[in-house]
Parts: sequence; C-alpha cells; structure tokens
Amino acid sequence: GSGKSSFINTMLGLAPGSPGAAAVGVCETTMRPGCYEFPHMPSFKLWDIPGADTQEFASETYIKAMGLTHFDMVVIIVLTPYTGTERTIALELQRCGIPHFVVRSKVDIDIENNLADLDIPEHETLAAIRADMLQHDIERPYLVSSRRPHGLDLDRLMHDLVQ
Repeated sequence: GSGKSSFINTMLGLAPGSPGAAAVGVCETTMRPGCYEFPHMPSFKLWDIPGADTQEFASETYIKAMGLTHFDMVVIIVLTPYTGTERTIALELQRCGIPHFVVRSKVDIDIENNLADLDIPEHETLAAIRADMLQHDIERPYLVSSRRPHGLDLDRLMHDLVQ
C-alpha cells in the first residue's frame, strides 16, 4: 500500500505488530476504518481508512463512503506523484473547509534508489520531490519515512497537526 498504516504507527511511536498498532502489509491491508488515540492527547485521534480508488472503494464515492467531510482534518498519504484521485479528494476537502495535509511516504526508498542508480545525493532527491509536489499545487508538502521517523518532515507535520 501507500504506507498509511505504517504512518499511523510511526505517529504513535509503535512498531509494526506491537499491541495497539495498525496492521501493515505490502498489499492493501486496511479494509475497514480503525481509530487510534494518541497516548497523551486522548482527544486527538487518527483514523486509518481504506485507500481511495481501489476495487473496494471507487474514487467517485470515496469521500462520502469514508465520511471525510466529518473529520476535523485529513492527512492524504501519497506514495508516488500526486494522482487525479488524490487531487479530487483535496479539492473537495478544500471546498468543504476541511484542513488537509499531503504527505509523501516512503521517501527513504526514493533516496536509496536515486543514490544507488544515479549517484544523486539525498538533499537533491528531497528537493526534486518537493518541487514536484509544489508543481502539483501542494503548498506545504511533507516528506516522511516510517523507516526514518526522526528527520525529514515528521516533526514539522506533528507540529502543524496540533496547531
């Protein structure tokens, strides 16, 4: 998948498979919404919901089916460059006045691949990903990796989420 459940586990400081952790896998794992509380902020909840535009959840009905307009804010996790589905969701959230954050996950893989294949250093890879997200009208891109929870943009995202 795109790393939604791994992202939640990272936000909560949980290792995959530990008690209370979201289930993770290399295929679409989340089939039903699941709620996760922050240990020290019980009013702040993260919902792990199935991905959009899958066999189970068509993009045309996703926002309504998942009840996204009832959330206080939404974090959109993307794995590859921004797709039409993700853009549609972001625009609808914006239309409804719901704050949303676009997070590019698994950037550690992009960093490793660019370094191994093209000898491109980390800072250039990160700059290229940010530039691509900005070109797709994502004003505040966040780059994260569950394999590298400290660093990148996770701390900035956490700060922005609780503001």
